[in-house]
Amino acid sequence: MFKKIFYSFSLFTLTSLVCALLSVALLPILTRHLTEKDYGTTALFSTYIMILSPIIGFSSGGYFWIEFFKKDRSNEKMSRLFSTYFWFTFAVTIIVSLLLLCFYPLFKKFSVFSLFFIFLIPITSFVSLIGDETKSYFINEKQPLKYFFYSVTITIIELCLSYYFVVYIFKNWEGRIYAWIISLFIQFIFTIFLFTSQKKYIRFIFFKPDLSKLLIFGYPLIFHQLGKFVINQSDRLFITKMVSIDEAGVYSIGYQVGSMLLLPISAFANFYTPFVYERLKKPESDKKIEIVKTSYVFIALIVVSFFGLILISPSFFELFVDVKFHKGLIYVFWIALSYVFWGLYLLFSAVIFFSEKTKFLGWLSVLNVILNCIFNYVFIKLYGAIGATYATALSFLVVLIFTAMYSNKLQKMPWFYFIKKHE
Repeated sequence: MFKKIFYSFSLFTLTSLVCALLSVALLPILTRHLTEKDYGTTALFSTYIMILSPIIGFSSGGYFWIEFFKKDRSNEKMSRLFSTYFWFTFAVTIIVSLLLLCFYPLFKKFSVFSLFFIFLIPITSFVSLIGDETKSYFINEKQPLKYFFYSVTITIIELCLSYYFVVYIFKNWEGRIYAWIISLFIQFIFTIFLFTSQKKYIRFIFFKPDLSKLLIFGYPLIFHQLGKFVINQSDRLFITKMVSIDEAGVYSIGYQVGSMLLLPISAFANFYTPFVYERLKKPESDKKIEIVKTSYVFIALIVVSFFGLILISPSFFELFVDVKFHKGLIYVFWIALSYVFWGLYLLFSAVIFFSEKTKFLGWLSVLNVILNCIFNYVFIKLYGAIGATYATALSFLVVLIFTAMYSNKLQKMPWFYFIKKHE
């Protein structure tokens, strides 16, 4: 079992590491050519995408991959389910785009973006949702080598375009955004090709009973995804309004370095989620012990990675980040700690998703959104921009505690099996 774990984890880790190193190689160039305001504007555009994506997709895409592991799946059933998801999401994208166009005059004075970029936001959200399905396919089909080559290729394309657009063409935040959008469209086109010609998952069919299942599974997760956004991204909005957009740009660099902890976490999670789903089909005692043993490996990885990141961060800023962003180092510790909590949350949330108890995550997210907004306002008011990191860490901790308690209620795991073994 652990040979398979090591092989998959090694390739997923290598993928994350290579993509991160490529991004780091470009960071000195971007921080030299982009201002603090440029970084703040880019972060703001990304924030809007994260807000709209769960609304456009109704956070229902994950249901397809849960059904993927069920015994009674068939090609016809999976094709019908994904096609329904695809065309529903496409229709919602058109509706949201039209609404934004109609109401743009009302909120344009609050936006730093032109009508063109506002129009791009729902389209980019849709393209991003569908484009990500290729990576999900490689993960759930246990094809880490294909995942590696695909992810690295996309990263290289995006970074090359970023370099060209930022340095030679636009010379501002627009270059970074255009490069990102083009890379998303490339992923979207590849997914359409794979899911139409190869897997036949996308067809001209729409099945209402499947839509009902998607919506029942997904609508609570809209609040969950928006809650995740609030914890992850609203700090930038609070800093922009309560401090300055320049400080939001500096914060974004610190956040980017702190969130590098996601590299090993995401790599392991890519293996861990389908691993858990397979064993929860028949949650026998030996299967649960396998899950627990793998979870302990995950926890050790998170802790070691956290301390490693904290140790190398000062040198990283000196070597790769322009001096005007160096004060972003103060944000790294708390952001990294936040992702320690997030990694531990992933251990427990897999059980909840497989059990399709997504309403719990919806209600938890509503509570956490309220708490996070209060935390951000109070802590930024008291401590300045660093207060946003306190709010993020505390919010992730709240989510972790409640998720762990509910997960254990759904499936009691033998976390201390080794004690009973020696009794």
